[in-house]
Amino acid sequence: MNDPKKQMLLNILRKDCRVKKADIARSLELPVSTVSCMIKKVEKELGLRYVSLIDYRMLGHGTRTSFVIDADSDVLDMLSGHENINSIYRIDDKSYFIEAIFKCMKDMADFADALQDMGAKIKKEFYIIEDLKREEFGV
Repeated sequence: MNDPKKQMLLNILRKDCRVKKADIARSLELPVSTVSCMIKKVEKELGLRYVSLIDYRMLGHGTRTSFVIDADSDVLDMLSGHENINSIYRIDDKSYFIEAIFKCMKDMADFADALQDMGAKIKKEFYIIEDLKREEFGV
């Protein structure tokens, strides 16, 4: 991306997608109408979507775990619809990185046992203790 104003716009939206267009226009030193057009254009070009980041601990889900597993398509289908799965990433042909969120460690242990019972091989588990930096990549 070679347009510095567009980069600044994306960084502003990334920090706070609810910021007023007038405030963005002031920051970019552009008319509000130009900012509106820029936003529509980058939304279309980049497929922007606006999401909320949730502190799951506030909802009573204090255990976050990531797994690296080897699994077949049946296990992957089950995981895709599982209520505790937040994200799934394919990291090679049959290996996946999974982020899961649970109310307690027992729920996580039961989930890990069920994964293995379905034929998945857990290669590694990571317990996420604290978010130090999250969703802050600048454009």
